[in-house]
Amino acid sequence: MKNDEVSDRPLRKGYTTGACAAAAAKSAALVLVTGVPVYRIEIDLPAGGSVVFPVKTLKYDDLTASCSVVKDAGDDPDVTHGAEIMARVRKAPGEADQKGHELTIAGGEGVGRVTKPGLPVAVGEWAINPVPRSMIANEVTQVLRHFSKKIQGVRFEVTIEVPEGKNLAEKTLNPRLGILGGISILGTTGIVEPLSHKAWEETIAAQIQVAAACGNQAVVLTPGRSSEKAAEALLPSLPSEAFVQMGDFVGASLRLCSDQGVSEATVVAMPGKMSKIAIGYEDTHYKASELRFDVLGSWAVGLGMDEGSVQRVIHANTSREIWEILPEDTPLYNEICRRARESCESLSSGKVRVRTVLIGYDGKVLAQNPPLMGGEKGSGR
Repeated sequence: MKNDEVSDRPLRKGYTTGACAAAAAKSAALVLVTGVPVYRIEIDLPAGGSVVFPVKTLKYDDLTASCSVVKDAGDDPDVTHGAEIMARVRKAPGEADQKGHELTIAGGEGVGRVTKPGLPVAVGEWAINPVPRSMIANEVTQVLRHFSKKIQGVRFEVTIEVPEGKNLAEKTLNPRLGILGGISILGTTGIVEPLSHKAWEETIAAQIQVAAACGNQAVVLTPGRSSEKAAEALLPSLPSEAFVQMGDFVGASLRLCSDQGVSEATVVAMPGKMSKIAIGYEDTHYKASELRFDVLGSWAVGLGMDEGSVQRVIHANTSREIWEILPEDTPLYNEICRRARESCESLSSGKVRVRTVLIGYDGKVLAQNPPLMGGEKGSGR
């Protein structure tokens, strides 16, 4: 009962790296122009409303001030939860327009640089997305305008840093997307919606956009890292950006492929996910779909499988149980693959040609539809 009560409570929202960076930058600007430490700061959110962040003032003098905000992602399983987002605001050498001031925004330690096309930020630029960049500029400018008489003709440089960013980035899809050296400063609303479908779809879209921008007309879609490792072993000649982790969002991923001009997709999955796709679900999350063992049993009957095997399928508790019971050459695996391919092509309205590869929980290929050709054959181990 206790676990159920915890799981049923409303999930707590958090704040994006972009919102944290904007708060840290505004704080540093305020400390720099006033010479007074700041411990709390309020910023406006793109989604509407405002929020007050606790601030840590790290150091300041007449030319530079540094402040940081610790990211709170709420109940979202975000790898950047608890990360320190730092901003350094510096009076730069040289002079700006004597009637105002100038402001530049850059990344520093722990913020990645973009090396592949297809993202909202150009190749070679710091991975600070447009909305966070605008937030940082707006919040810092608010402070500078308030003290305009003190800062006329001064150039200001804002540098965003994430001390643990390089290590955190290795736990994200950034390296595959061509964002190297650190994390991205992200967010379109300033708010992290826990376990958000929208956030997942945005992540999938970014992967597919990069794959397409790098010239890939074919991608490999997998539910997660385990199936992706098998896919990488099966298709070693493909570049890393061609592999896309779609999570449970099969339908959305195929439609995004179509939107980006990707004409071919290989879907690699284990029996549970592939069976749900074959049944016709476009979202394979357990809350949105059910693994119908009676349906799998009816397919087994249609294939002429023996009664004992049929009953074992119908009365199985999990897909892993079926995999452990049935031999590798059971015709049911081929049927699941065939139906999954037809379902995927239907979800893309026929715009994406799909190949399905069913792998066991040991990574071994159980069935393919259509079969992989020539040098692409392999066990997937």
